[in-house]
Amino acid sequence: MARLRETVGWDETRYVAAEQPALTDHDALPSAELATAVPALRERIVPYPGRPYESRQRMCAHVVGVLAEEGRSRRSRPAGSWASAQFRWALALPPPHLPAADSMTALACPYLAAYGPAIAATVAEAVELDGGTGYLLPEDNHTPAPPSGPTATSTTPSCARILEAVSA
Repeated sequence: MARLRETVGWDETRYVAAEQPALTDHDALPSAELATAVPALRERIVPYPGRPYESRQRMCAHVVGVLAEEGRSRRSRPAGSWASAQFRWALALPPPHLPAADSMTALACPYLAAYGPAIAATVAEAVELDGGTGYLLPEDNHTPAPPSGPTATSTTPSCARILEAVSA
């Protein structure tokens, strides 16, 4: 909201008057259709008058940007094909509330399952690596088969050696 106030002089009243119909009266719409449906969004402004990059812009782009910054709108499917740069905008639903420990678990488990050892995680078990301590999911903490062949120089699993090399 401060950005709208500073750049174009919109106050809270004008913002709320444009926000409510833009988000609640419609399904996901492209910016041009939102501007057609909500007259306040059709207003044209010149954000940088007298500068070489001066242009006339619709308020819709600014208001939709502020709504997205505040987490109240979200970019939806593009208008046209998947390669289109004209996106639809829709009401953003609030994220579900999760306790901090559950949130960390929800983030750490897929990461550890996909990438293996990590720096730290709340549900992981500490394992000793050649270069220090790493963390694995309990179901992944098994002793690997001993390495064989000409590259068998370490007892650390190959994914852990890769991560150690990357972090070094």
